[in-house]
Amino acid sequence: MAQTKAESNFSKNWRELVIENPMAIEINRFRRRFLEGGRGKSVNTMVLVVAILAYASLLLVIANMSGDFPPVVLIYMQTALFALISPALMYSAISGEREKRSWDLLLVAPITHAQIVVGKFLAALAGITVTFVLFLLPTLFTAITYKGDYSYGSGSIGTVSGTYALIAEEAISLTFGICVAALTLLFSARCKRSLMALGVVLTLNFLALIAFPSLFAMMSNSSSSGEFLFLAHPIFAIMRLDQLSHYRGSYYSSFDSLDGIWYGLPQTLLYLAFTAVFIVWAVKTVNFADGEKKFIPRKINA
Repeated sequence: MAQTKAESNFSKNWRELVIENPMAIEINRFRRRFLEGGRGKSVNTMVLVVAILAYASLLLVIANMSGDFPPVVLIYMQTALFALISPALMYSAISGEREKRSWDLLLVAPITHAQIVVGKFLAALAGITVTFVLFLLPTLFTAITYKGDYSYGSGSIGTVSGTYALIAEEAISLTFGICVAALTLLFSARCKRSLMALGVVLTLNFLALIAFPSLFAMMSNSSSSGEFLFLAHPIFAIMRLDQLSHYRGSYYSSFDSLDGIWYGLPQTLLYLAFTAVFIVWAVKTVNFADGEKKFIPRKINA
C-alpha cells in the first residue's frame, strides 16, 4: 500500500514538474538565446560562430590524427567545458528575472516554486545534452579507430575493459556538468545579481578543481590523500579509469580501496545526489534574495 502511494506521488510530481510544467518553455528560450543569431543578437551570433569554428577545427584535428587520438582527451575537454558552460547557462536563470523585473510576474502566475526551478533546470539540461552529444560523436569515432595499447570492445589488457572505462568516464563527466548547473541555479536563486551568482560559481569551480587539489597534493603525500583526490575530483577520477584500462597488476588494484570494476559509480551517484540537494535547496529558498538579508548574515552582537 505504501509502495503504491509512493509510486503515485512520484508519477504526480513527474507529471507536474516535467511533462506538464508550463516552465518547460524555458527550453525554447534556451534555443532562441544560445542557438539562434540574427539581428539584435550580434553577441550570440559571434559566440555561435566561434563555437562552430572551434568544433570544426577539433574535428579536423581528430580526422588528421585518426587512430592516434586517445578518446580520454576529448572527455577531459568535455569535462572542463562543462565547468564553464553550466554556469553560463544558469547564472541568470532566476537572478536575471529579478533584474528584468519579471520575477514578480512569475511569483503571481499559477505555477509553483518547484515548477519554476525545475523548468529553468530543464533548459540547462537541454544545453548540457547538446554539448554532450557534440562531444560524444567524435569520442565514439576516436574509440573505434584508436590504435593505442588497449582496445575498446571485447578485449582489454587492463583491470577494467576500455569499453567500461569509456562509459564510466562519460558518466562522470556528464553528471559533473549537471551538478554544476544545479549549483549555479541555487546561487542564481539566492542572489539578486546574475554576475554575483556567476562569479561565486566560477570561483568555487576554480577552488574545487584547481586550487584545493594542488594545495592538498602538496601538503599530503600519503596514499589515502591521493585516493581521496581520485575519488572526489572528476578529472582525476577519469584519469584513474584510463589508467585502470591500461594496466593490470597489484599496483593499481592495491592503491584503491574500491575495486576497479566499480570505479566511476561513486562519483556518478555523488554528483546526482548533490544535484538533487541543490535543486531542492533552490526550491526551498527561492525567495531568499527578495528580502533585505545578506547572503551570509552578519552576527548581531548581544
